Amino acid sequence: MGSALKHDIIARLRQQILLAQGFKPPKAGTVAISLGPVNAAFPNNTFPTASLHEFISVGPQKAAASGEFVAGLTAALTFQPNFD
Repeated sequence: MGSALKHDIIARLRQQILLAQGFKPPKAGTVAISLGPVNAAFPNNTFPTASLHEFISVGPQKAAASGEFVAGLTAALTFQPNFD
């Protein structure tokens, strides 16, 4: 079995697992924001923009870091061409 075939099988299995866990593929017209390597941490390599996210932090330093992350997300979303 060639490595391209193995890669394709693994990609399809990962997609099936995500669907079984309740993750849905991004809908057409979904705003994709470029977060660099952060996108790789999310299913389908896409930060879910049509969801509610909760950021919990313990201590002032971690609260500041969380706040900066949220500010970065907000800025990335605000400056999208299709943002209404």
